[in-house]
Amino acid sequence: MNQTVAKIGTFVVAAGLIGMLVYRIIDRSAPAVSDASDASSTSNAVGSSRPINRDVSLGHFGSATGVDQAVDPPGDGPAELPTLSVGVIGSTPMRREVTSIETLPVTDQQIRRMYRDASDRTCRIVIPGAPVIPPSAGGGRSSAGTYGRVPAMTIGLTLDAAAAAKLPTAVRSQVRGYLDKHRLSIQPTLYRDNMGQLYFGTDCQSAFYELDRPGSTVQAEAMINTAIGRLRALGVVGTSRSNEDPNFGRTLAMAFKFDQIDVDAATRSDEAATVTEVLLMHLPADTAEVVRSGGRPEIEIYITSGGRQTLNRIAADGRNLTSPLATIQSEVRFESMVLMGMYPAEPVVSSIGYQSRGVVSMEVVRRLIEGKSPTGAAEQTPLSLTEVLDQFGGLSDDHGV
Repeated sequence: MNQTVAKIGTFVVAAGLIGMLVYRIIDRSAPAVSDASDASSTSNAVGSSRPINRDVSLGHFGSATGVDQAVDPPGDGPAELPTLSVGVIGSTPMRREVTSIETLPVTDQQIRRMYRDASDRTCRIVIPGAPVIPPSAGGGRSSAGTYGRVPAMTIGLTLDAAAAAKLPTAVRSQVRGYLDKHRLSIQPTLYRDNMGQLYFGTDCQSAFYELDRPGSTVQAEAMINTAIGRLRALGVVGTSRSNEDPNFGRTLAMAFKFDQIDVDAATRSDEAATVTEVLLMHLPADTAEVVRSGGRPEIEIYITSGGRQTLNRIAADGRNLTSPLATIQSEVRFESMVLMGMYPAEPVVSSIGYQSRGVVSMEVVRRLIEGKSPTGAAEQTPLSLTEVLDQFGGLSDDHGV
């Protein structure tokens, strides 16, 4: 009985092995239609006879450009591949896409609101190791694109005298030495349209460098990042209907805060009042011609004072990185000390200084924009702020305050 069962089992196993062998032989001899069908299905899905490049590259998921780009089949629309944009790499905003403001803020309420709304447009530090002055973006070209960041002015930081007296001697010496050896170059980003005209965006960067080695940026202390973060881009000054005007985009309005301290001689008490002023970056009307001839654009700097009551043109040479005097000299103090009182923190700008090349009352500027003469009579064509700045030299001679 046991022998009979064993024989039957052996027969069943042998039959199974023979069946599996026959199946594998038949499967190998059949054409590989499955893989080809899948490949054809994938190719038809994207409108291409070639496989999709699925490599993940910086800025894109899949490949919408390059040698592996899908080819459009005859009679069909363009192939669409999934694209994942990363940051703003290669992004060139058109004029109508740049944040703009119609008028400059006049009241404290207006400037506070506009400054708050610009919290995502703060000036940021350029990464260490980058060139302080970037290479030219090719002045002869007339195609639209990003021209690049352009040095506009420099900012030097010094230690506030009153604040210095409160610091330990060793700390005071180290902070002063650090600030004296470094400087900031403020650099807005410029873009170019199809006609070769340059215009501002709201992206502004600050290159932090050593005065003795101004070629490359260096790592900035946290207090530097905090201080420069008070400079924010409000927007390009102009109206929505002027978006196609070549003049639109030639003037960028920024704002900055500092704590102005008034010392009462009678009580000797220090009272700090937070002041917000406007800084204007302006491209002269002949900038396009200068760039086409191989030159670099020069940015004029204007700054308000007295709580936005007057407008000053600053003597500035943004490319003179090692000048004995910075375009703007800022004094800073510190709200607190950390690391057992050995490291200053929470820097606050307490005063600013600069050399003025002309002053005009903001009331005169307002009248010109409203179509009135500087004396108040409504007898001329309204001017844009950009046009007013183009005529600033003549205005400051006749109506400076």
